[in-house]
Amino acid sequence: MAVEPVHGDAQAQARRALEFAQESWLDGAIVDLYGRPEDGMTVIRKKVAEGHWRLEVDLGRRGSFVVRWPERRLERFRWEEPDRGRDGGGDGSVGGGGGVWAAGRARSAGDRFVGKWFPEVRAGAEVTVVPLRDGRGGHLLSYRDPASGGGGPARLEARVSPGGRVVEVTAHGVPRVG
Repeated sequence: MAVEPVHGDAQAQARRALEFAQESWLDGAIVDLYGRPEDGMTVIRKKVAEGHWRLEVDLGRRGSFVVRWPERRLERFRWEEPDRGRDGGGDGSVGGGGGVWAAGRARSAGDRFVGKWFPEVRAGAEVTVVPLRDGRGGHLLSYRDPASGGGGPARLEARVSPGGRVVEVTAHGVPRVG
């Protein structure tokens, strides 16, 4: 016979409440990032410090992203085949036309995405835009904010598809928690 401590129920309820809050937020993030809800997501939760988590979300063939909780800070994002459906997303980064976007239009799409998901990257950040010749096309944007004071990533890279959609983001030098 095992005897459960009285506070065990409270801990289980707190864990369920935390997971519910995380999944509710993740559902909204998926709509913002991918343009429509997702039924089949897998979430791997890793505790990084007391009260802080890294959530790794896998959407199968649609892509994946990693978020820090409770900061709700995106660390990585990847979207597979974004230009096939052209269903649009809440961040406004889908563009019209199927041709290769000019660097200025790719920069606009990247700036909108970064402004929404990485508000700590100041508007005055140094940005380089490089056209990609890797067979997939698009542009690579690299954001560097030397005056950020450690509040945000030291460098942020965003890949914009030929259709004008941010399809991959990696934050380098994200401040550690704990």
